[in-house]
Amino acid sequence: MRVSDAERETAVEALRGHYASGRLTLEEFNERVDETYAAKTDVELRHVLRELPAQREASAPEQRRGHPRSHSHRGLWGSRRFRLAAARFTTVNGICIGVWAASGAGSFWPVWVLIPSGAFFVSRTLIAAGRDDVDTAIESTTPTPSPPTPRPASEPQSRRVVMTVLYVDIVGSTAHAVSMGDAAWSAVLADYERRVDVLLDDLRGEKLFTKGDEVVAGFFLPASAVACGLRIRDAAREVGLEVRAGIHAGEVDRIGNQANGIAMHIGRRVCEVAEPSQVLVSSTVRDLLAGSSYMFASAGEHELKGLNGTWQLYEPVP
Repeated sequence: MRVSDAERETAVEALRGHYASGRLTLEEFNERVDETYAAKTDVELRHVLRELPAQREASAPEQRRGHPRSHSHRGLWGSRRFRLAAARFTTVNGICIGVWAASGAGSFWPVWVLIPSGAFFVSRTLIAAGRDDVDTAIESTTPTPSPPTPRPASEPQSRRVVMTVLYVDIVGSTAHAVSMGDAAWSAVLADYERRVDVLLDDLRGEKLFTKGDEVVAGFFLPASAVACGLRIRDAAREVGLEVRAGIHAGEVDRIGNQANGIAMHIGRRVCEVAEPSQVLVSSTVRDLLAGSSYMFASAGEHELKGLNGTWQLYEPVP
């Protein structure tokens, strides 16, 4: 499901709470804020809060810090120091008075215990009150660390990340449109795009942009990009279409929900040399998936438009 600006702001507030609790570093906080503003779907927004507890738990320290210690509300009578001093005073004098009463209640000699112990009790009570006032003043004036204000979503937020990019292009789209007519072609195209969106959500891919009948998506994991390319090819066949796909991995510049860089151009060129219903990957992707469940067959060396030399490409095999 698509997310709204209000949902993004709620996620940012959650990140602020986790930063204040010490669960995120400043760098991690800024990176996840960028991811939040770039998120388009609820899957991407949930990924922003990965490895973090629910906000109710995260906000508990702030709630505790927002209230002074309980004895400051109850006053001196609720102070722990006062209760201890009162208990000592009562116990000592209670014993003396009990002995006096049991011995016949003659001259009230416990007074010689009451006077010094009472003076001691009063002095300890005054000291306790002073300490409580100082502690309360310190708590009320000690600043609580607060996270920096996130940059507004309208401000360009560029960062360099490693991404696996997937380009998928419909083969012969113009011929399909001419033979089927506008209405029928639009219906088929809408069905195809809906299936692509479902697959991207399932495999945690991010749709970067579309251009005509071309779809460009980014992935954290190269295996997810390969799986998505193969499944999009199968989904296209189900609606009577053929696609070609190209996959490459490298560093890109993320600005908001867009990605730029040479890796994007290489991914497009790999897609352009693929045959209908063929998924091709660069040697970089093949090397990253060495030892995985995917096997690759050589698709030969190709010249990629605008790039120097020849490039060895590979095709995933079942």
